[in-house]
Amino acid sequence: MPPQKNPTLEPWMRQTVVLKLKEVEGRVPDMTAETFEKKMILDQGLSKAETLSVQNYLKGIWYITFASIAICKRYWEAVKTARPESPFSRFVGNCPIQREERRVTVSMRNPQTPGKDIATFLSRFCSVVKDPSKILDANGFWTGKWSIIIRLWKDNTATDCLQHLPSCFALCGSAGLLQYADQPRNCRKCGEADHMVRSCKVLACRNCKVAGHETKDCPKKLSCNLCGLASHIYRDCPQRTRTYRGRRKF
Repeated sequence: MPPQKNPTLEPWMRQTVVLKLKEVEGRVPDMTAETFEKKMILDQGLSKAETLSVQNYLKGIWYITFASIAICKRYWEAVKTARPESPFSRFVGNCPIQREERRVTVSMRNPQTPGKDIATFLSRFCSVVKDPSKILDANGFWTGKWSIIIRLWKDNTATDCLQHLPSCFALCGSAGLLQYADQPRNCRKCGEADHMVRSCKVLACRNCKVAGHETKDCPKKLSCNLCGLASHIYRDCPQRTRTYRGRRKF
């Protein structure tokens, strides 16, 4: 079985908006590149310096790649919120920024952690579209990593309107790391975005997620790190995957 690879978006892909002219009476209207660039870019307040390229391979379909993701987000927001009288209403738009689905790679320190438990944990923060599958190397050995397709939830308070997943977590004492395309780079210890874990000076509790004390000094009762409830811990969780080894141990 060949190794599974996680598809990634190149930077230019994340900076591209696709606009397709809507059909009128079954036909795609004619529009020259000059007209499109004037009406859909220059007249929308964007300059040539903010636009990396405008490509037109098929009739009525344009690929606009911007100079940065920030500019692309600004333009895409204008496309999404366009009024009926706007020139954007003549087009159907698409942009990788709007994609809520991600292929997530999860690395667990303990390779015996069941994939179903990983899916159960993630379901607290997103919708699991496809159950975890093992990622194999070129020789067919399991790398200890899992590939999972998830759908991020909406979060209108976030910059990109998506609720992102925690980059690190623990299941029954086993540390896990989680990665996916365009994941925010936050400190794995306290969750802040202005520094990395190697320079973190914050006392961050993994139990209650409140700064100011370490996990061992947490005044709150330990909660289940699988389902999140405080009424039990992982080993007693009714959602935990039961195995013969697990039944003997506990």
